[in-house]
Amino acid sequence: MGGIAAIGGMAVMILLQFYTDRSFIRCITDTTHKATKDETTLRNSATSTREANVIQVSQESIATSATTGNEMTRGWKIVTKAYKQTYKALESNCRPDEQFSACVSRLHDRPNFKDMNFPWWFETLIRDGVEPQGMHGRWHQVTFPMSEDATQELTKGRNTNFTDAGILDFCTIEKVSTTEWRHATCLIRNETFKGRPCYQYDRSPKRPHFKAVFLRDPLERFLSGFKNKCLTVYRRKEEQHCEPGEVFLSDVAEKTSKKIRKQRDMVTMLTENNKLFFEAYVDTMPLSWNVHFFPQSMSCDGLFRHIKDYDFVGLMGDEYHENLRKMGEQFNLTEVIAKAFKLDLQRNDDNGHVQKLPGARPRAAAGLVQDFYNPHTVRRILEYMSIDYVMLGLEIPQWAEDILATEDDL
Repeated sequence: MGGIAAIGGMAVMILLQFYTDRSFIRCITDTTHKATKDETTLRNSATSTREANVIQVSQESIATSATTGNEMTRGWKIVTKAYKQTYKALESNCRPDEQFSACVSRLHDRPNFKDMNFPWWFETLIRDGVEPQGMHGRWHQVTFPMSEDATQELTKGRNTNFTDAGILDFCTIEKVSTTEWRHATCLIRNETFKGRPCYQYDRSPKRPHFKAVFLRDPLERFLSGFKNKCLTVYRRKEEQHCEPGEVFLSDVAEKTSKKIRKQRDMVTMLTENNKLFFEAYVDTMPLSWNVHFFPQSMSCDGLFRHIKDYDFVGLMGDEYHENLRKMGEQFNLTEVIAKAFKLDLQRNDDNGHVQKLPGARPRAAAGLVQDFYNPHTVRRILEYMSIDYVMLGLEIPQWAEDILATEDDL
């Protein structure tokens, strides 16, 4: 992947020279694209019947959110164009009977991969998606033992030979309350929570398995990840998830060479302006994809391939706590979820919402989108996460369409 290495070096060089000038944001993408012109061109969309059917079904399911009247919204134009140029090939490359990690590796190892006309950020996503840990880490899939009553209720009317209580296979996704879900796996087993999930695998054929997952708006989720992993100096230094580290960790580096001091001063200047810092991160993070920023569709063995098989799909949005209540009732996990999320799922507050208890964590990113996003960054994240909107049926929020409306016409 020599071409990608060249892209990375050039983008970092441009960043270090120009990130105190807002025009550098455009330079990174435009210059790297020009530098690799001989290696990649705009990829023709695939024409297989199977791919066409997937797109048709997906777009039918999102038709009401994708259009205003008879015209596709600005956001959905960006999403569908990006999806056809990138993730559509990934979806068509995956065989139903293979693990998603093998599918990603097979695409990456194709002899003509560098000539398939992908945007550079998608090339690096596939490159970094090959890693066995991170996106494919087993901690994404945790289990909850279920009661016999809940199992009987969920299997009622089905022709089954199960004799034991069921197991709930839950897909955890970074920046979708992962900490709370991990805590819940320990609470239900009466084990001490130490930051990691408490595992107990049981693949007995006598026990039915059910699936559940919570999704989050990709734009809000990305901002949440940035706030958590990049804004505070302590987290950037200790966790080192704000990548590429060569850029965003230079202000916390222990070395004091002249070069490091110069980079440190520039990063410090950048971090004084949240919107500019965010814009710089959005354009450079694909140089090294961190596990907290991969699309949700790529979690849990390629969630986009199996989402229709899930027994419960919740949304971390305005009705999040109500969704938690419904999941608790469906799988008889109300008490465990209430303790992990610090909620009183049996009572509502004065506004008719689930009663929060002291220590409950808010969805802080939801109220800060205007402070960080601009038309350029909205467009970029819609491109990066286009598979989530197309294949998971998520809606583009109106605030994002409003921000895009302030840019020049497409």
